[in-house]
Amino acid sequence: MKQEIYIGPSIPGLVRENAVFKDGLPKAVSERKEKDKNFARLLIPVDKVMEAKKQLKTEGSVLFVSYSKMVEKDLNPDG
Repeated sequence: MKQEIYIGPSIPGLVRENAVFKDGLPKAVSERKEKDKNFARLLIPVDKVMEAKKQLKTEGSVLFVSYSKMVEKDLNPDG
């Protein structure tokens, strides 16, 4: 089974930044992945992590925008 890494911001009670999943995703993470496209984009195969981390730093990239939206949604109580 391929390993996945979550490169989004830590979400208390759900997942921490840079968490690696070796044997599939926990149920809560899997459910969130199905419901939230921004969250899903930030779960990537471990072998793609270097390229994905570059994209996170590139303003306007899909991963940059997804990360930003996750911060707004999950970490900003007024957002």
